Amino acid sequence: NDKILVISFINYIVDDLYNSLPKDCKIYTLHKLAKIIIHRYLGFGLNFTSPLTNNFNMAWECDHTNICKDLIVLKKLNVDTKTLEFSLKTYFQTLSSKPAILSSYLELVSFYNVITFEDSIVRAIRALQKASVATFKKIVVDEYQDFDLAEQRLVKILFEKSEGGIIAGDDDQSIYSGRKADPFGFLALAEDNKWEKRTLP
Repeated sequence: NDKILVISFINYIVDDLYNSLPKDCKIYTLHKLAKIIIHRYLGFGLNFTSPLTNNFNMAWECDHTNICKDLIVLKKLNVDTKTLEFSLKTYFQTLSSKPAILSSYLELVSFYNVITFEDSIVRAIRALQKASVATFKKIVVDEYQDFDLAEQRLVKILFEKSEGGIIAGDDDQSIYSGRKADPFGFLALAEDNKWEKRTLP
């Protein structure tokens, strides 16, 4: 009854899962799910600190670069575009090292009514932290080793608001270190005694 959520990392894996699993499962990439969560809570002021309208767009890499260029000009920053992009992405991916320019960045993306994929995860976290009801009974997470720290935090909140589920991954197959994927998060989960069953090779 649409109460089983299945999450994976990239679209083609989601497509494979959609063709393999029962049709009453909800199967998404984590970023697609984040966008759904943001839409659900838009009217409650729970979408991070920058307002969006219902027809917001997801920013592509070139959009993010242009936003950073605009910020540098508007705020007369003495920093190059790549450095600013890196500091913002690092924050959104790790939830640490909060850049001083963050509030100005959020004002600008609000003006453009766009958010980045990384930003969507943080907004979804903020929304779910304040939400009281569980959305799904059981959750299955695939390719967990390729999630960064912020994405892992979103998965943790989803589990806290459900009846549990399964997390699967392979720390030897993590290939997304460039986007701060953290396979050690998967190993840390295996050490957590909250799990009913843990299986490691």
